[in-house]
Amino acid sequence: MTTTLFTDTQQFADWLATKRDSTIVGFVPTMGALHEGHGSLFELARSQCDLVVASIYVNNLQFNSSSDYDRYPRTLDEDVAMCQSRSVDAVWAPSQLDLFPDGQQLLTTGENALEYEGRDRPGHFVGVATVVDRLLSIVAPDRMYLGAKDHQQISVITSMCGQLHQYVNIVRCPTIREHDGLAISSRNRFLTQRGRSQAPIISLALQHMIETWRAGETEPTILIAQATSELQNIKGATVHYIAVLDGNEMQLSMSVKQGDTAIIAVSIDNVRLIDNMQFVNV
Repeated sequence: MTTTLFTDTQQFADWLATKRDSTIVGFVPTMGALHEGHGSLFELARSQCDLVVASIYVNNLQFNSSSDYDRYPRTLDEDVAMCQSRSVDAVWAPSQLDLFPDGQQLLTTGENALEYEGRDRPGHFVGVATVVDRLLSIVAPDRMYLGAKDHQQISVITSMCGQLHQYVNIVRCPTIREHDGLAISSRNRFLTQRGRSQAPIISLALQHMIETWRAGETEPTILIAQATSELQNIKGATVHYIAVLDGNEMQLSMSVKQGDTAIIAVSIDNVRLIDNMQFVNV
């Protein structure tokens, strides 16, 4: 099959309207710079849906500095090639003016957007919610596929959809990792060789938290202290937060149980890396 690229929103909407009858539409929103994590979302969507659409839009609203926005990789040709290899039906890559012809009207977000990434990156989740809302208003998919690595982002988007897009079934997809455990991210390419060699300590610290819990420790502060100590082995790293959350929610867990989630954010080489793992018995 051939993946069709649309850069004009009206042309995309017109094409999509011809595909609606008795069709399950799966949607994967991205900012491009696609990697195997995205590839896994496309593959799952392809296995569950009649039509698979990916969007590529580098969202200026969710960056906290213009330099970060400017250096974000734009790799449209390679991205479309990956989508073709995973049998994505269409890639929609609008410009800002095309996506927001009447200007960007910012959404408000709830309490689940205030801490962690929301605290450290003011306005980030407002930008995420605003753009995803606009994308959904055009695509109107049956299912939207999101990677579990962005735990808080899924929470914020789920809340937004509960208010504005209740028809969308959000599919939470497993984090895809490199051979050494590092969560795959478009940001990994910015790490130095030394930083890349140290970064797997992040996932290792999370795994050790879970192993300690399996051995009987349920006090979050002890598990967090253990991980913090391990992360001090990364030279020059900054630990922004480590927390244990209640299930898939954003409230803190008071006593760690099956299904709770450990989240973490660490900067290495001034590259912010986030990850999470669930506490599950093997």
